[in-house]
Amino acid sequence: GIYSLTTPVIVPTDPELIKDIYVRSFESFHDHGLPFNEKNDPLSGHLFSLNGQAWKDLRAKLSPTFTSGKMKMMFPIVSETADRMIDYLMPYAERQEPHEMKEVYSSFTTEVIANVAFGLDIKCLGHSDSEFRKMGKRAIEPTGLENLKIMSMFAFPKLGDLFKFSFTPKEVEKFFMGTVKDTLNYREKNNIQRNDFFQLLMNIKNSEVGMSFNELAANSFVFFIAG
Repeated sequence: GIYSLTTPVIVPTDPELIKDIYVRSFESFHDHGLPFNEKNDPLSGHLFSLNGQAWKDLRAKLSPTFTSGKMKMMFPIVSETADRMIDYLMPYAERQEPHEMKEVYSSFTTEVIANVAFGLDIKCLGHSDSEFRKMGKRAIEPTGLENLKIMSMFAFPKLGDLFKFSFTPKEVEKFFMGTVKDTLNYREKNNIQRNDFFQLLMNIKNSEVGMSFNELAANSFVFFIAG
């Protein structure tokens, strides 16, 4: 086992025991152990942080969006972005000039996920100062003070709620919540349909099952961060 600060945590390593936990006894082990407060941190209300009935309800809504057919329909977006990356790299190849690939791959991934999860064609390859790129980096690179707050949320959840700590920096929350709101309003106003993850979430929102704006924003955000 390990310690999460002062809390002992068991780490199962036996395959059969892990199968028991994840399959046979899953109803008793579905919680993720992550602090969550939708009011303080609306972008944390996604499938990877919710617990109990809230998690079960959201999973039931999202499961139909991850079929192989619906994933395949997003492939043209990935292919188009890959073609742009090839065009961007071709001059370097022709000149046999070395080039830093970490930023290229990061920008490529950002473009793909921004397009699929938010319906935005941001074209940040070669533009590291893109606002979307900067906010993506900001979301996954917390400052020292933010890391301390996150540790406090794990160790003292009630204290975290009292001081309204959150996993997501406020400027990142403001940017992504605003982006989702603008995209949602634009599509609904202009009756735009796209083969992307954002459209699947919109379809759930407008169905009998329903989905709140915060749920839509949080799950677009986690799709982006995971990507």
